[in-house]
Amino acid sequence: MLFLHSPLPFHPATFLEHGAKVPFTTPMLAGTRARPMAGGGTELMVPNPSGRRGAYVLPWNALRGLCRPSLHDDELSARVFRLDMVTPETIRLVAREVAIEELGERISRVVAASEMARGRTDPKLTNFLLLLALVRQMEPPGGQAVPLEQDQPAELIRRALAAITRLASQLDCAPGKIVSGLEQLAGLLASTGIGPQAAQARHTRGMENLHRLREDTWIWSQDSEDEHAATAGLVASIADRTLAAAGTAIAAARGLSRDMITLLRSWRATPASISERATRPDWLLDDWEPICRIWGAAETDVARRDALRRIARMVPVIPRAFATSVGRAFSVDEIPAYRQGVRRNQDWRTGLTVLTAVARDPNAGLIAELEAVDALAREVLRHLAEG
Repeated sequence: MLFLHSPLPFHPATFLEHGAKVPFTTPMLAGTRARPMAGGGTELMVPNPSGRRGAYVLPWNALRGLCRPSLHDDELSARVFRLDMVTPETIRLVAREVAIEELGERISRVVAASEMARGRTDPKLTNFLLLLALVRQMEPPGGQAVPLEQDQPAELIRRALAAITRLASQLDCAPGKIVSGLEQLAGLLASTGIGPQAAQARHTRGMENLHRLREDTWIWSQDSEDEHAATAGLVASIADRTLAAAGTAIAAARGLSRDMITLLRSWRATPASISERATRPDWLLDDWEPICRIWGAAETDVARRDALRRIARMVPVIPRAFATSVGRAFSVDEIPAYRQGVRRNQDWRTGLTVLTAVARDPNAGLIAELEAVDALAREVLRHLAEG
């Protein structure tokens, strides 16, 4: 039997202490976050079921002592526990894998596999761009007549191997360590993007969505005279500060690749420091993704009022160590719409009807995306058959 003590008010000092959100489907686990334990392993922080501030800190296998999690949540929590590094990106990849496996008959295995491959395209492209940056830095100025982008594949491979071997000699390590280092760094920097990849990177799109949310909620706060104006104004204010902080963090993460020799040397010596700089944009923007989706889906005034009520419970907490760069930390208690009545058969935290809450949100976007890919694949196959 699991005994729970009264939860204490929680304001994290760092993003790692704050943890990364886990897209559980069980309503009672909405808003749960995962973070590494001091002695190794992963623990979960479940928001106070009473609706007040605070959270319960549980080992991953203690969920059944709190509620009856779905099969999806059992599998997801087990995979999160096995992660070597807990970040928003690693949680997203695990959640995507579980969701794809659960789609079963709805999406063919071929299409699911192609989606997984497409989801991992960015790290591969980032890896290639980092390698090109390393070759440029290792080659003497004017030593090569042909620019890297225009060289033949075989010659490009030769130049890359030469650069890796030369750097490995300088760092007194095996060339394989340089290769693995590039792969690991690519995984950390893929969402931020570097060079020509940056314009289409995940965080670039996230910044655009957050800027749109900030503008819309600010206008709403000025034009509306109902009780939701204060909520909209607070959301706009926090979004504005987050945009400033995330912009600085993204620039710093992209700047890591300007000196590949220093980056790879630092990665070997202090990987935790490089990882913190590379993943800071993800920590800042991760909580805003579902908020932007909720607001973007609201097309009428009634829908936007409902969206503001949901968003009020999701506004992210800024860790104390980072609060100075984004202004003061805000509490959900400052939002008038936070305390509200609950209708019959309604989940108090999500606002969804209890009977349908499990079917909503975590995999809905992925299912729609995969179904679109499936339709495109079928169309291509039809044309091939006819041709």
